[in-house]
Amino acid sequence: MTILDRSGSRIVSIDFIVNPYHGEHYVDEGELCSIAPKDGTTTCHRYCTA
Repeated sequence: MTILDRSGSRIVSIDFIVNPYHGEHYVDEGELCSIAPKDGTTTCHRYCTA
């Protein structure tokens, strides 16, 4: 198990990626996000990397 050094501060960059999606949700209705119209759709998958 790795424990981070809590006494030191960290700089983290967060990047949100929006992938327009032309289809129906697969498992959960909350799987897809709503976006302004883009590439002919208003639904997308949204990912976040840190």
